[in-house]
Amino acid sequence: TPEAKPATGDFGDRPVTTRIDAKGWIGAKTARGKAYDLAMFRLDRAASNSVAGFDTDASRFTASFENGKLAKVYFEGSSLAGNGISVKASLPLTLAVAPKAIGADLEIKAAKPAEITFAASAQPANVLLNGVASKAWKYDAGTRMLTVNVPEGRAHVTVR
Repeated sequence: TPEAKPATGDFGDRPVTTRIDAKGWIGAKTARGKAYDLAMFRLDRAASNSVAGFDTDASRFTASFENGKLAKVYFEGSSLAGNGISVKASLPLTLAVAPKAIGADLEIKAAKPAEITFAASAQPANVLLNGVASKAWKYDAGTRMLTVNVPEGRAHVTVR
């Protein structure tokens, strides 16, 4: 984690990195005070989908925590759940999610148009796709799941 030395003091606490070995996975946890990051890489396709508090089919993922809460997650696959987040896609893709107090921000890269479903505590007031109000979404109040349709290529989704 690069940082500039402040003019009025010294560098912050140095990060502490711990290796994580799980059957079929390898990874690391890097802690910086009350924040930490996990980075996990699948070594074996037959490895369990449950690792480091997440259930995923991803080939790799990272998760960043601040003050014990999930701040953002990135994965390459079609599903990831755990630590207060649940995301499923209709096909494997690259996805980054930053949950917010109300809503979430998502960055997606999909080889084909895709449907993404994720947990949302309430129906959003609006969903923006690449900065424009979208009607290509639905909210299921019974399951508290939001489904958003995204195009092929890169897309940014803002849920509020």
